[in-house]
Amino acid sequence: MVDDDKEQRIRARAHQLWLDEGQPEGRSMAHWDQAEQELSPDRAAVADASDYVMQTDEGTLNQDQDAPGAPTRRKARKPA
Repeated sequence: MVDDDKEQRIRARAHQLWLDEGQPEGRSMAHWDQAEQELSPDRAAVADASDYVMQTDEGTLNQDQDAPGAPTRRKARKPA
């Protein structure tokens, strides 16, 4: 029962990966392996740990904010 549910989730995720890549031929094992990795319990634990909050001297930052002095992903303005 549990294995059937797990296999269905892996199958559905592998199918979505296949669709996202434009339905290429010959990649079914790669999609299956990737889906298995994404849905593994170990990976879920890592994902939960990534929802962290970092405490700094300047205050609290969550993972969506830039740390002070860290490079940013924003575009630089052109000089006027």
